[in-house]
Amino acid sequence: ARALRALAPRGDTPGERVALAVLAFESLRSEDPADVAAEFALRAHRSGDLLDDLGAGSPLFLLSLASLMYADRLIEAVAVCDAALQRARDHGSPITFALASGLRAMSLARIGHLRDAEADLAAAREVVPQEFAIVLEVGALTTQVQLLREQGRLQDAAALLGPVDRDVEGNSTMLGALGELRLAQGRPREALDDLLACGRYQDAWGFRSPRMIPWRTSAALAHHALGDRERALELAGDEVAAARQFKAGGPLGGALRALGLVT
Repeated sequence: ARALRALAPRGDTPGERVALAVLAFESLRSEDPADVAAEFALRAHRSGDLLDDLGAGSPLFLLSLASLMYADRLIEAVAVCDAALQRARDHGSPITFALASGLRAMSLARIGHLRDAEADLAAAREVVPQEFAIVLEVGALTTQVQLLREQGRLQDAAALLGPVDRDVEGNSTMLGALGELRLAQGRPREALDDLLACGRYQDAWGFRSPRMIPWRTSAALAHHALGDRERALELAGDEVAAARQFKAGGPLGGALRALGLVT
């Protein structure tokens, strides 16, 4: 990544656009402020040619899009998804349509456009090719659980998510969603177990920023509900510090609210 940064790619050639997509995702795992990842992603997608450079269904294309979303640049993320959706319609690419719809849904859910997010998820699931279904489903499932939780439909969300194995590292995202759901259900002990497992995997992967999964915020609330004020304050304070370091606006607001509640 350092060598790529030293080249200062502008995004004028296929090689530079691919390099920028790599840098966008790597930036999420680093101590960079959110705007750094966003700038790499925007430069990668500016010409609209990255999809052609990488090919339909490219994991790197999706990761660069996700980098924009996790950097809290949600309007830009939706716009890039819209461009990818138009390209998918023009070229008849179901996989591009499905995965761009899924990421658009995740971005819209974060903005608060719940109905549009639900419509995008439904459209994605209708057309996703079987070999890419699992790629879509993790993001789609956690987004749908978030939508149901925010609508107060906790039983529906629980039925949709079902049990999640805490011993499977790849379940980190779903463990975060399940922890937040169980907290909303008034089950702080189970919520805390899920959230701490999620946090262990996030730390092992090098994701210290709360941009992807703000698990410390929810874990602080779970500790507070269980009567452990000291640990709640510690986690909430850690999350506020991390969100400020990474300049992650959305997670910072949630962390500050949690800190206020547990103080």
